[in-house]
Amino acid sequence: MQATIDKTAALRHYETYCFQISYYLLEKEELAIEAVSQAFIQIYKNDAFFSMGEMEQRAHMKQCVIRHALEARKQCLLRKQCQHVS
Repeated sequence: MQATIDKTAALRHYETYCFQISYYLLEKEELAIEAVSQAFIQIYKNDAFFSMGEMEQRAHMKQCVIRHALEARKQCLLRKQCQHVS
């Protein structure tokens, strides 16, 4: 139980940072939240992430969020729900 709390606390530390990245790329709050949620699920399952140093975690988190944001954007475009295409 304590490990779950520790993982959750570690992810909360990056919540705002990840949302900023995701929202910058997607410009849609709903999609940005979904992308961050998916990234957090992936990272939560990766025990190696929690043994990394803070700078390494931050870089890994950024990469993961960007990947999920781009995937969300792709899915949005496929569903033709995005109003603007960059």
